[in-house]
Amino acid sequence: PNGEIEGRVFRDCWLYGPAVVFLGGYDEIGNSTLDGTIDSIFTKTNPTDGVARGVITVRHCQFINCHFVRISFIGTEEVFGVLRRGIVNDSNH
Repeated sequence: PNGEIEGRVFRDCWLYGPAVVFLGGYDEIGNSTLDGTIDSIFTKTNPTDGVARGVITVRHCQFINCHFVRISFIGTEEVFGVLRRGIVNDSNH
């Protein structure tokens, strides 16, 4: 009800938007794919700006072998690094 998902493991899932996700910290993404390039779906934010309304905040979650469809991400430079390490073949999706 508060727009947050915390402490969940998503494995072999297809996650469909439209949605904007803020990775709130200590999240893991591994061996997952996007339906666009990382640069086209990620917007860097300043952590002091706060999170915009309508954004789904994810904290302490794992996404393993997942497929993100019509989902964009916002977050800090650190979050961008988490995404980049966990996405495979991002330029082909």
